[in-house]
Amino acid sequence: MKRLLVLNFYPAAYPPTTGGELRYYNIYEELSKYFDVTLLSSTYPQPSVKIREHSKTFREYLVPQEMNVHGRIHNELKGKVGLEYSALVSALGSYYPNNHHQVFIQLYESSDIIIHESPFMIGYDLLLGLDAKPRIYNSYNNEAELAKQMWDGEDANKYIELFTKMEERLVKQVDLVFTVSEEDRKSFIKSYKIQEDKIKLAPNGIHPEQWNGIRLEKTNKSVSRHFLLEANIRQIIKLLILSSILLQTNARTLISLLLETAALPL
Repeated sequence: MKRLLVLNFYPAAYPPTTGGELRYYNIYEELSKYFDVTLLSSTYPQPSVKIREHSKTFREYLVPQEMNVHGRIHNELKGKVGLEYSALVSALGSYYPNNHHQVFIQLYESSDIIIHESPFMIGYDLLLGLDAKPRIYNSYNNEAELAKQMWDGEDANKYIELFTKMEERLVKQVDLVFTVSEEDRKSFIKSYKIQEDKIKLAPNGIHPEQWNGIRLEKTNKSVSRHFLLEANIRQIIKLLILSSILLQTNARTLISLLLETAALPL
């Protein structure tokens, strides 16, 4: 089995409680049927690194953020960027030596393919651009463009530029970029001027059996037109899922693309 090492700035909590956790856990749980998967994830401050064994071929190293690094950065950024900046804390934290670097070095040698779930952990991939190991950016946003929509603080522009440089370096130095939509694919090509054949579409998906028996909401005629539109959109999405139009899982596409990538010379 080829060994995947996956870097992310948040953990694959189980059972998942957010959309990001749901995507993160289920993709790699499925991939672990075909690959040996190790997740290297950042988590909240705790006494030591923990290893969570999901199965014989699927495990997660939970590396706690450090108060003297990540805690300090978080406090310094408060009120200067926007309401949500945990990804920025992780990105800036990689500029300072911490346990995450050490665990990456420990896991690096035995890995065959390295996957980045975002550009925010690029500072921990110490040999990016220096070795011959295949790398993949399994994106779920154009992060720089998303930051432009989210941040409006006094230092926002400075850190949007940082995200742009991080993401540009990642998309140019990895072997493949996965996007969840054609819109994101076009956005990457426009933003970073990379060749189209380097970007593959790997849409999000769901496990159909988890949606059995779902009950669609009924709309109330007395509510506003705006609410009716939102409710209708939610119902359409559910109907699309139930009618199998959106049931192709990300994992199936990733398996196919990863098998191709695994054939690259190491």
